[in-house]
Parts: sequence; structure tokens; C-alpha cells
Amino acid sequence: MGLDAAPPGLDPRVERSQQDWRATRQGLNGHRHGLTAAAARLYEPQARLHSTGLLTRDWWMPSEPVELTSIGLELGPAAAPAVSGAEAQAAGSLPLASLEQRYRRYSHAVRDLDPPRLFENRLSFRLLDLDWPAPGSGRMLFGHTTYFEMVDVCELLAHEAAAAHIRPGEAGPAVGQPSWRRLAFRKLVADPFDLARRPVLPSVNTLTVRHSRSGSPSLVLHRRDPASVAVAGGMLHVMPAGVFQPSSVLPAAQAADFDLWRNVMREYSEEFLGNPEHGGDGAPIDYDMAEPFRSLKRGRRAGQLRVYCLGLALDALTLAGEILTVAVIDAGLYDDVFADLVQANTEGTVAATSVPFEEHTVRRLLTRPPPRPRPGRRRLHRAGLAAPASPTRPVGAAGVRVLVTGGLGFTGQALTRTLLEHDHQVLALTHRPGPWPTAPAGARVAQADIRDPSALARVVAGFQPEGVCHLAALTRVRDSFTDPVGYFDVNVGGTTQLLAALGGSARRTGRPARLVFASTGAVYGARDGQLGEDQPCQPQNPYSAAKLAAEQLVGYQAATGRLAATSLRCFNVAGAVAGIGDPDTSRVIPKAIAVAAGTAERLQVNGDGTAVRDFTHVADVADAYRLALEAAQPGKHRIYNLGSNRETSVTDIIDTVRQLTARPVPVEHLPPKSEPRMLTADSRRIQEELGWTPHRSNLEQIVHDAWAALPQGWRGERAR
Repeated sequence: MGLDAAPPGLDPRVERSQQDWRATRQGLNGHRHGLTAAAARLYEPQARLHSTGLLTRDWWMPSEPVELTSIGLELGPAAAPAVSGAEAQAAGSLPLASLEQRYRRYSHAVRDLDPPRLFENRLSFRLLDLDWPAPGSGRMLFGHTTYFEMVDVCELLAHEAAAAHIRPGEAGPAVGQPSWRRLAFRKLVADPFDLARRPVLPSVNTLTVRHSRSGSPSLVLHRRDPASVAVAGGMLHVMPAGVFQPSSVLPAAQAADFDLWRNVMREYSEEFLGNPEHGGDGAPIDYDMAEPFRSLKRGRRAGQLRVYCLGLALDALTLAGEILTVAVIDAGLYDDVFADLVQANTEGTVAATSVPFEEHTVRRLLTRPPPRPRPGRRRLHRAGLAAPASPTRPVGAAGVRVLVTGGLGFTGQALTRTLLEHDHQVLALTHRPGPWPTAPAGARVAQADIRDPSALARVVAGFQPEGVCHLAALTRVRDSFTDPVGYFDVNVGGTTQLLAALGGSARRTGRPARLVFASTGAVYGARDGQLGEDQPCQPQNPYSAAKLAAEQLVGYQAATGRLAATSLRCFNVAGAVAGIGDPDTSRVIPKAIAVAAGTAERLQVNGDGTAVRDFTHVADVADAYRLALEAAQPGKHRIYNLGSNRETSVTDIIDTVRQLTARPVPVEHLPPKSEPRMLTADSRRIQEELGWTPHRSNLEQIVHDAWAALPQGWRGERAR
């Protein structure tokens, strides 16, 4: 039992106090983005660092980026801070430990009532002062503190803000207008830029940029898990990031680890590669011989890795210090050192591995809050927030049964893998007879014709899906002109039979089915510009006409209340997942890849190759289907465009394929055809409403993955 832990058999008043505290902390972790934005507005505009949710002063930011080796670090004695989190003004954010007393420290309450997986009190470095005496140089003065001393102040500030600003609403709790009225502890802290008044244990937050000479730079993002970390849980964050502390309590380690770059390298080891936390009591790290430290140091000496400090800022919600750094790593070194980049680590999950480092992407990340994490039901019950069970189980819940028609196709396989990775049970429906050697491990497979009502009824009755992603279709525009009846038979008739089977299941179970329908951007017809969902539909071929008819049928069925439906109007899907690429060489990227591989002679291009389209990575498309399935609501039919919001010409594709494959791509220019000069998707609706972001949809990533998916033997001699 901890020093402040309550004895067994809690008094109801104590239990209620602790339950309320947990509920507020749950709300804090679910609304950190909004609370941070609100907290920033408590301070004068000149203190805010644009729309980042950070606070800073002019003298905290150097006139130009400073190489980390040019920052001198000094360690000295430090006077006790004036504010520690034990003051009377903190009591409102501390729960009762017994009828006689409250918890004395916020860290004690976290430890006893809501302990994350990583929560130990470690010796750390406390920032006392900094300055930039000349361009290209800096100085930082530190003393000692502990991790819990930081938590006692910073997380208490955040908890107080959550209790004051989160308000109930029709759509659920939301962050209200900021006010100082109920922020007694924040008032006590007073000047946030007074580093001596409270313990400021800074984190070193590194924006990691993969730099390629043949494509756009990209970055990686981390979602911090509130069940794993005490600070910044639920936030989408740069990667890596870690508080400035030694790797061990041993004196040799404290001296060796008083180094910003070594702190960053340890976080690369832990967050990027999933290596164990350097827990504080082991032998000092051998930075010269152990990996990945050795390779990172060599790369830095060779000029393949540059690390700069951009200054110091404070998180507006917690007033925690953040030393802002950026590491620019050449693609070759990055791909070598981080070849085994993990999808999850002890602090959370890798939310995106290839986010384009472009102005519009960064602005969107700053202005649109990330989707709130969905806490497990056990944690909701602990906080007293769980709603009664619904007869329609949310598809976001683990273990939900999802039927994917066309589940072994190009997009279907990527979607099946994504659903499995999110703990769903998946049945992939295919018209192909077995065996199915490329079926994703863990998926069940059934063979049936989508037009066969009895076969579909057996599949639905046997599997009892709670969600359906309907991808099975004929998709070649040119073929649809020679077989319009066949296209309507499969794309409309097959959808009709599927809806009938789902309708029968809904009548038996009383639970509406959830459906995501694979539609197409071709329903808009051939028109120039960036097309939004409000554009009138003018299909110009049997394929898109059949898709539009099926989409309308889905909408009519949803209106009966027996279906929760979403239609995704996909534009151009490309790339590969798990070595499965698009085999359809009637499409420009697979055809260009085939030409580079030598399995096709040349790429035929209409006109000069400057026509612009957008292309979305199949992995991003799979994410969109999952999000759409989770958000579907009975009685409603939502329609979303699905595109990358990036303009790509055929010439761009040819150049990128040549650069990444180091192979020639012979081109035959045909007479220009009447076609739009630019036809792209406006995908803002799905991004704003569902939180979808096409992280992987830069052209370099798409081509790289498509090329890597080719069988090794296909990259040999050129076709004769």
C-alpha cells in the first residue's frame, strides 16, 4: 500500500471522490488537444507559438537553428522551487485518500488510482536557464529534480483545467471557453516563463524527417497511450520524445548522459525499435559500440544525419518544458537503422510512418484535432463513465465480426489485414475457388458468387457479420463498354443480393447491419478541377453508372433504418501492402512499374503527360474503410470522397519510377485525348468528420511499395 493509499472498505464519500477524480482524468486524456488549445488562450497572444498549443518567449528561440553540439550544458545546484503541488491551491485536484485527508501529491494519486504502465520516479535534469549568446550557439543551465516532482505540478495543472473546462453536451463532453475563474493552482504558478518558480523537467521532442533526394521528405508520428504514460496521453506527437534524464542512477551514467543528443538516441532505440526502456539502475550505455547508437553516431559524423535545436517552449496545458529539436536523416541511413521500425512500443503506437513534410499537411495536423482515443470498457467502468450496452455493438470494439466481399483483391487484402491488426474477426469473401495462399493470416475465407442469393444467405447466417465492407465488383472502365450487362449484373445485382441477405439478418436479430460500399470518383464524370461530394454526378461509362446505381440503392436501404451505410468514392488507389500490389496494368502506376520491371515494353501516354490526378496509397484507403465502418449510423448514408489531395502528373509518375527503380521506362506518346487536365478529389469531409489522413500517400512511398511487391524474378530482363 502506498503512503497515501486508502485502507480497504472505502467510505462511500471517499469512493465517490476517487471516482470523480478518475472521471476527470479520463476526460483529460480524451480531450488533451482541445484543452491545450483552450489553455493557450489564457495567455497573451504574443506568448503563443502560432497555433501549436505551445507558449514561448522571443529570447527562448534562437535566431537560427542551432546544431546540438553547439549548445553548452552546465549542471549546478538548484534552490527548491516555490511551487511544488503540495499547496492549498492544489487540493481541488487531489482526491480523498480517507475521510481525514486528501492525497498529498498528484503523483501519489496517479500511482494508486490510475497507474500507467510506465510510471517510476527517476532522477532527472531540471532546466533553470538558457540563452543564445550568438547565432549558432547556445547555453543551458540545469539542476536536479525527479520525474514525480514534474508530475505533481504539470499533470495537476492539466487536471485542474479539465475539471474547469470540460462541459457536457448533446454530442458528449466537450471543451468550453477558457476562463481563469476556477484555476487556483494555475494562478499560484503565475508567470509560466519563470523557470525557478516550479520544477521544469523538459522533454527533448524531436521532429524526425526522412530526407530523400528523389521525393518528398516525410516524418513519423506517435500516438501516446494514456494507459501507458502519465503525461500527454492520447496525443498525436512527434517522435521520438522523452524527458531529459540519465539512463542510470550510477554516477558514470549521470555524467555520460548529461547530453541532449544521447537522450535523443536512447529514445530512437526505445520508440522506433522497441528496445527496452533504460530503466535507471543498469550499467552505463556503451554509445560507441551498441546499436543503434553506433550507426547513428557514424551517420552524424558522415553528414547523413543533422540535428538542430529550434528553441524552448512550454505545453500550454501542463506548462511542461519542451526542448524542440529536429533531426534530418538521409533516406539510406534512415532505412538502414530503422528497417525494423515497430508499430507499437511501450508508450503507444506509431500512428504514421510516412507523413509528407509539406506545408498543407502540417497545417492540417495543427488545426484539426486528432481523433480521440477510444478507451477500453474496463477503464470506462473504473471511471464511472461506461454507458449501458447497446443492441448494436460498435464496430470499433475489439473482436467485431466483419465480412469483406472481394476480400482477396488488391484493396480487399489490405483492408483485411488492417481489420485484423485492429483485433476484428474477418471473413474474406471471394469468387475464386481455393486454395488461397495469399490470404492474410488470421482471416477466414469463403468462396461464393456475390450474385448467388442462397450462397450469400448461408455466409451471412453462418458468420453473422456485425459490419460489412463491400468491395466485390468489376472495375475496368474499358471492359464495361463491351459488357455493360455483365457490369450491371455484378455491381448492381450483386449489391442487391448482399443487401437482401443483410436485411434478412437485421430482421432476425433486430440489429441493423453496418456497410461500407466501395464506390468510385468516376461517378462525377470527366470534369476539370478538385471535386467535392456536392458536385452533381454525371457517369460517362457503364462501370461508373453501375456504381452510382448501387450507391443509390444502398442509400435507399439505409433510409429504411435497417442499414447503417457509408459510400467511399475512391479516385485512384495504388501502392502495396505486405507484398500485395495492384496487378491491373491498365492503370498507370502498375503499368509503369511493369515497364520498369521488363514485363511490358513501353508506357503509352495520352498527349504530353501533364494531365494531373491524385493517387491514394492502398493502406490509407484501408484505414478509411475501417474508420467509415466504425462511424456508420443506422438510418443514415454518408458519402465521402477518398483521395490524397496531392496533384500528380503522369510525368511525375514516370520520373519517380525511373528514380526509385534505377530502370528505364520507355514512353510512347499518343495523340492527346479529350480528358480533364486536372481531376482530383476534395477529401476534406472525411478528414474533418472521421479524422482520416492519407499518411502514406506520397508518390515516392506508393511507387516504392508497388515496386517492392513485385516477385523477385520479374525484375530481370526487359520484355522482347
